Parts: sequence; C-alpha cells; structure tokens
Amino acid sequence: MKPLTVTSLKCWFGSNTLLFTLLFAVLLGTLFEHETGAHIAEISSPFGRHAAEFVDYIYNWTQPYKIFFVGGVLSISMLLYFCDLSNRNVTDFLGVLICISSFLQILLLNFLLLTPMREGSLLLTQLLLFLPEITIAFGWVYFRMDMKARQKDSHHIKFEDDSNSTDAFDYFYISAKQILVFESSGAIATTKLMRINLGAIRPCAG
Repeated sequence: MKPLTVTSLKCWFGSNTLLFTLLFAVLLGTLFEHETGAHIAEISSPFGRHAAEFVDYIYNWTQPYKIFFVGGVLSISMLLYFCDLSNRNVTDFLGVLICISSFLQILLLNFLLLTPMREGSLLLTQLLLFLPEITIAFGWVYFRMDMKARQKDSHHIKFEDDSNSTDAFDYFYISAKQILVFESSGAIATTKLMRINLGAIRPCAG
C-alpha cells in the first residue's frame, strides 16, 4: 500500500486524468439539466414543456446527492490507487453513465427542435453544453473498445502517424475532430464495428 503523502496525492491526481475528464462530462450533463429547467417558459408546446419539466424534476431530485456521488467516486478512486488496484471499474461506470445521459439528451434536443419555441436561448445553451459531453462520451467508447482489443493483440483503430497510442486523450481528439471537421481525424477504423461508431458521432452531434 502506498504511503499517503503530498507527492503520492500529486501522483494520484496526475494518473487520473481520464477520471477527471469523465467527471467534467458529468458536470456538463448536470448543467444541461439545470438549463432545461431554467428555460421551461420558452417552450410553447404543452407536450414539450411537460418533457422539459420531467428533466427538471429528475435534476431537482438528484441534485442534493450529486456532491456525495462525486465525493464517493473520488474517494473510491483514491483508495484503489493507494491500494495499488486499478480504478477501471470506476471509470467504466462513469463512462456508461455519461453515454446514457448523452443518449437521453439527444432525444430531448431532437424533440425540442420539433417543438414550437418562444424566443430564447435554450437550444443554443443546450447545444454548447451537449457538444463537449458527446465528444467525451464517444471518446471514452473508442478508448475502451480499442483497449479491450489491444489486450488480445488486436486493435479497432490505427493511428495515421503509426503511433501505438494508449492515451485516452488521443481518442478524445479523434472524437472531437469527427464532430468539428470533415477531414481526416488522424485515425483509421480497422473493424466494421469501429467504422459504425466513428460514423455515428456526427448524426448524434448534428
């Protein structure tokens, strides 16, 4: 077991960039829920307003517990680090949670696009919060799929610079380029499953 020192805490912080990135996506999802509730008055359709009110209800119901959730995640991650154990299950749990949250947000955004809206900033605000969250969600999916394949001496993604990267941020970078630009993302899908995933992000973000 590692000793609890300032140096070891810095090492824990530095070795958990993926965890903090996923927690940032959780924060974006929380802000998305908050903004939905704050702009309910902009939705003129009764059915659309009811959908937004349901999101607001979930936000208000879970809000008091989220600080404990984040504290628990950080505490468990720290405990695992100092016990020389992997925190992969923790990051996998967060990744799945973010993917579910992003899917529900996609449904709400597409529903709001078809709903008559009064003049306001709801959709723009939602989009600005949604884009980085969906980028992180897909980046995590690419990362986990490829890491699992690499454990079997295979891979789902081949980087164009021939690097054998295992850094999660390379996969977030691929995800961001898939959303923001229509040129090469710097990687090539080597399996049909990954080609589907790489192609799915633009319709989700668009």
